[in-house]
Amino acid sequence: MACLPNLVILDIMMPGQDGLSACEQLQHDPETAQIPVMLLSALSQPDVVRSGVMAGAVHHMVKPFSPDALLRSVQSLLRVHPTPVDPNTGHDLGRSYQW
Repeated sequence: MACLPNLVILDIMMPGQDGLSACEQLQHDPETAQIPVMLLSALSQPDVVRSGVMAGAVHHMVKPFSPDALLRSVQSLLRVHPTPVDPNTGHDLGRSYQW
């Protein structure tokens, strides 16, 4: 069994595969569809932000940003999209799946 991340952070402009198509792939895979995705980009035009939402991203952060702003956004997203917890023990179950 492998653990999946609690949050995925993607840059829209990446070499090879852009962040929007990577986000779409994550959202179309039943194993990863519940993982929230944050997009980072120097692009802030409404059509770019809309494309991110359509791809399945839950947050769009415009560069440049401070490390503190990134940390606050990550913390906020993890509060809104919590990791599953074992009701008997209260332990973090992570997002796990079978290989």
